[in-house]
Amino acid sequence: MLVIGLSLPLMYFAWNQLRLNPPSLPETDAILNIAATRSASIYSFAAWVVLVTAGLGLALAIRELPNRNSTPATVVLAPLAGFLALGVALTAIYIGSRAADAHRNLVQAATPAKALALLAEATELAPREDEYWYLHGRTALLAARSQASQGERAGMRAIARASLERALQISPFNPNHLISLARLNFDMAQDTEDPTDRNAIANRSDNYSAAALRLNPHDARWWQNWAVLDYEVFHDYAAAAEKLKRALNEDPTNSRSLVLLGNVSAARALSPQATSSDFDDALSFYSAALVNPVGTSAAEIKLLLGNLWLQRGAASSAASTQSADYKIAADIFEQVISEPLATDATPENDDQPGSAAKFKPWTVHRTLAQLYMSLQQPEPAGKHAALALATAPAAEHELLLQLQAASAAQLLANPHP
Repeated sequence: MLVIGLSLPLMYFAWNQLRLNPPSLPETDAILNIAATRSASIYSFAAWVVLVTAGLGLALAIRELPNRNSTPATVVLAPLAGFLALGVALTAIYIGSRAADAHRNLVQAATPAKALALLAEATELAPREDEYWYLHGRTALLAARSQASQGERAGMRAIARASLERALQISPFNPNHLISLARLNFDMAQDTEDPTDRNAIANRSDNYSAAALRLNPHDARWWQNWAVLDYEVFHDYAAAAEKLKRALNEDPTNSRSLVLLGNVSAARALSPQATSSDFDDALSFYSAALVNPVGTSAAEIKLLLGNLWLQRGAASSAASTQSADYKIAADIFEQVISEPLATDATPENDDQPGSAAKFKPWTVHRTLAQLYMSLQQPEPAGKHAALALATAPAAEHELLLQLQAASAAQLLANPHP
């Protein structure tokens, strides 16, 4: 019995090598999984030695009782069998947990698809641990944002929802699960055209945010998330501003709150709730954030400033005022393009909705081409149209070719002296 008991962990270890490390796994995955399983097996083997020894000792003690002749063999072996069963259970749980942790450690260096596969395996290895369900759901939430079609996004969000709800079921008072479900429902609301369905989904997001902030009222980022829902979906600019002021109180160093306050003023300026101070308020908030862009970036803020001046110019009825505003916008966009960090798309801040600005360089070149055409400057317009055309998707090529043709026509009509 003792030999069988001590050999079981070794057999379990060998089985895990085959189960966790099929030939299709990359070498780094296999190494990490083997290391995790070996580590778990070593500790489990040590625990089994203790358990089996204790069980054997108890069995021998029972045999030495004065009335040992009347003691059935099953009673003598019961403690040993019980300790062996306990060892089996502990080994299965511990090795599964360590292997799940190994999968999680691989996620950071993995592609989104591989990360999801690793975390799905982790949830199978440790199905009672909410952390792996949360990570799987959060990864699916982020992956959904990069999907091209609405159907693909919906499929990925269904995966995210199932995993996050499972995490919440295991740990119902974990605010991280609640805020992730709020972010997920925000994304779903943004992608829903039917007003009734959109409001229903947005209300779910609102409820999750409220619950998360009841449990953790001091996270400025979560107040920011909640505010974005107010102004982007509900168009409740006053409620959004109040939440962002609370976010500033919780973390005065996080300039993203200032950026979002600027977004609120800029959005309100285009709504029926517009006030005469909206432009100046937005300009003030963006400028303040630009002084110390913690939680955002200078490129993002300058993009928003450029869009703000572009927005005001488009709304102006006076040609001279419009040209002046367009000139300021063009100068700001030129600064963005000239900065080294602007060569890539500005990343969204973690998994938070309401990024300060989302752009790719070709979109800025396209906007500059349009601005310069409005300013009667065909030469830079043609240059930026060509730069945009080099990296723009095919759907944008017709517009950019039209801009190039228009700039060339203006140059021919008004050649340089």
